[in-house]
Amino acid sequence: MMTWRNLGPLLPFLLTMALLGGGSVGAQQPQGAPARVLLESFARKTLAGEVMSVDLDKRTLVIRTIEKGDQERDISIVLDNRTVLKKLRTPISGGDLSPGHLVKVTYREHTGRLVARRIEVTGKAVHPPMP
Repeated sequence: MMTWRNLGPLLPFLLTMALLGGGSVGAQQPQGAPARVLLESFARKTLAGEVMSVDLDKRTLVIRTIEKGDQERDISIVLDNRTVLKKLRTPISGGDLSPGHLVKVTYREHTGRLVARRIEVTGKAVHPPMP
């Protein structure tokens, strides 16, 4: 027999489902409808490019990416205490990053800034020799 006492562990779940529109739980969405994302602000994205500058005092990097074929764009990335830095799968520190490194950055957007979660050094940029 189901009593209120037995529902105790289920109550938080049921309340959460009711608040989040639990009526559609388990129901199929119409074809072409976007999936519901509860934590969009925590979605991780990636970019790759060349490190143009490193400011350890402000804990920022400027990464130059190439978009739409040959259009360059400089993007500022913030490092925090949870940013993981690696080079060839070996942990490194922010001081080991320098302009000219090629990097792959996994980041998330937070309060209008791009905050790095993981930075992997993938190589060193090779520029053509100057005439």
